[in-house]
Amino acid sequence: LYTALATNADAQLRRAAIKAISHLSLNSAGPVLLARIQQDPDAEIRVEALNALAAMKDRQLTPAVQTALAGTDQPLRIAALRLLAQTSLPRPQVVARLTDV
Repeated sequence: LYTALATNADAQLRRAAIKAISHLSLNSAGPVLLARIQQDPDAEIRVEALNALAAMKDRQLTPAVQTALAGTDQPLRIAALRLLAQTSLPRPQVVARLTDV
């Protein structure tokens, strides 16, 4: 149910679903949250999805942070930089990402 709502056309429903997924630690929703980061038209929802992955300590966090850092969305990139230390990226890659800023 929550994963379906996370892809709803209504931005408020998507945001509420992502918060619920995070609060309930629904790790099965990790791929849906990663898709929101990659495809959602709303910048706030992309950031919310990234933060949800971090809060759940989901294995999708590393690819999500890499996706966010590769993009041009400033708020998403800032959120990804804050979460960089929580990823499974090797330390030299973390340092390289931080020096690229």
